[in-house]
Amino acid sequence: AHAYRLRISAPQPRFRAMVTPSAILATVGGHTPLRFLVDRQDGFTGPVEIELVDAPKGWLLHGARIPSSRDQIRATLELPKLKPDQPVELHFRAIAMRGEREVVSPVTPADDRMQAFLWRHLVSTEQFLVMPRSRGRPPVMKLASDEAVRLVPGTTSDVRIMTSGANLPLAVRLVASEPPPGIVVEDFGLLADGFILKLRTEESAPAGLEGNLVIEGWMPPKAKPGKKAGRPYPVGALPAIPFIIATP
Repeated sequence: AHAYRLRISAPQPRFRAMVTPSAILATVGGHTPLRFLVDRQDGFTGPVEIELVDAPKGWLLHGARIPSSRDQIRATLELPKLKPDQPVELHFRAIAMRGEREVVSPVTPADDRMQAFLWRHLVSTEQFLVMPRSRGRPPVMKLASDEAVRLVPGTTSDVRIMTSGANLPLAVRLVASEPPPGIVVEDFGLLADGFILKLRTEESAPAGLEGNLVIEGWMPPKAKPGKKAGRPYPVGALPAIPFIIATP
C-alpha cells in the first residue's frame, strides 16, 4: 500500500523559489510588498537573485535578493504610471550559483493557507496576477544608493530617497512593516528632491542580519465636524531598503 524511495549519492544542492501572495492589488506609480521564499535542499546555502521575466516596460523589482543566511525576503514591486485596465500576469525567475555553474529556476506563485486553525502551508497556483489601481498621485521614489545600508547597533542611520513629481506630505507617518527586532523608523526630513529617512538601531538588534526594510506610509484620518475620528489609512510603501546590521 505504500512505497518508499531512497537515494544514496553525493549531495546535490538545489533549491525551489516561490512568491506569495499569488495575486495583488498594486497602485500605479507606487510600490507594493511581495514575499519571496527559497526552499533550500541538499545543503544549498547560496544567495538567490529574483528577476522579472519579460515584464512590461517600467515594472521593476526592488530588494529581490535572498541572502545566503535567509530563507525568505520581502521585496517591493514598482508599477509604472499606466491606466488601470485589467489584471497583468507576471513571471519571475530565480538565479543562483552552484559551484561555478549558474542555475536558473522559475519562481512558483503560492498562497499562505491555514489548515485546521493551526498548520500553515504554501499552496502553489498557476499564475501570478497584478491588478493595477489608481490611488492618488504617489511620488516617484528611488533609493539614492543601491548599496545595502549598514546599521550599527546603538546609533541612528540616514537613508536618502529621491523623489520626482511630488514629495512626501508632512503629515504622513512612516512605519517599518515586519522589521527585525530593534529597528525603528525615527523620523524623516524633506529635501528639495526627496527626503532623508532616519532609522534607529537598538543595541538588541541581531548583529550580522541581512535583509530588506519595507516602510509603509500611513495618513491620519480626515477630521469631519460632528463625527467620530476615523482610523489612519495606508498610502503605499517605499522601495525596499536593503540593510545589514554591523557586527561588533
